[in-house]
Amino acid sequence: KELLARTHAQLDEVRQERGSAGTQFDNAEAEDDSALQGLMTLRAECDALRAERDAMTEQLSHAETQHKAALTNLAVTHEERLRASEAVDAAAAALAGLRTELSDMRESTRQSLLVIEQQVQEERDA
Repeated sequence: KELLARTHAQLDEVRQERGSAGTQFDNAEAEDDSALQGLMTLRAECDALRAERDAMTEQLSHAETQHKAALTNLAVTHEERLRASEAVDAAAAALAGLRTELSDMRESTRQSLLVIEQQVQEERDA
């Protein structure tokens, strides 16, 4: 009887240990499920961040394209301004030349008029 009682006690002890091990296994499984859920959440967040990064990269590429176009337009505008400035300088030089020519013509005409007046005066006096 004593052997049977010890065997039952040992059996109860083994059952208790097995129950404890089962509980530990269930707890470990719950922790695994929780960790897996955390990993899935992190993966979803990573995917969202990648999508946001891709969108920002696309925006940056578009902005760089616009920047290059603006620089090209600026260079063209600068070149046009230089050509316009050169044209204005050439027109100013031509105008100065015309003014000089006009002044010379006025002086020549004045001299001619003086000569004519002198001749008319000489004819009247004669």
